[in-house]
Amino acid sequence: MTDYPAYIKRMLGQARDQAMAANRAKSTFLAHMSHELRTPLNAVIGYGELIQELAEERGIQDIQTDTGHIVRSAQHLLTLINDILDLSKIEAGKLDMTIESFSVDALAREVVEIVQPMMSDNHNTLKVLIQTDELKAHTDRIKVRQTLLNLLSNAAKFTHNG
Repeated sequence: MTDYPAYIKRMLGQARDQAMAANRAKSTFLAHMSHELRTPLNAVIGYGELIQELAEERGIQDIQTDTGHIVRSAQHLLTLINDILDLSKIEAGKLDMTIESFSVDALAREVVEIVQPMMSDNHNTLKVLIQTDELKAHTDRIKVRQTLLNLLSNAAKFTHNG
């Protein structure tokens, strides 16, 4: 290997240090921005759920349906924001996993409810056939949910009449 002159080594070292500093600044920015976005988004979800419950109690179906779309869309946006934060945590080597047992069919139904409006937008059909209510998984439920939401929302986005 060629031995580089000292000034080139110094320049490469400075470039490396600048890149690492920029990466740390990016991670800090993402962490702060995701927090700033999640706080009001959680309020939107909470108010949407409240309106949805009131509409259900009063039998106002169209408002209940519309607020359901708002809540699901806000939850999807919250998932995307959490994905961005997770990427930052992965880069920093600080991604935490919460291992728990959960019902696979309940998770599948939850994900389908969230992505169904996205599927309908491009005239797609999503069918989930669940053979049993007793299938359990033991892993990070939130990460599995995020993965399924990402996969299905991409499928909904890039598929037409499928």
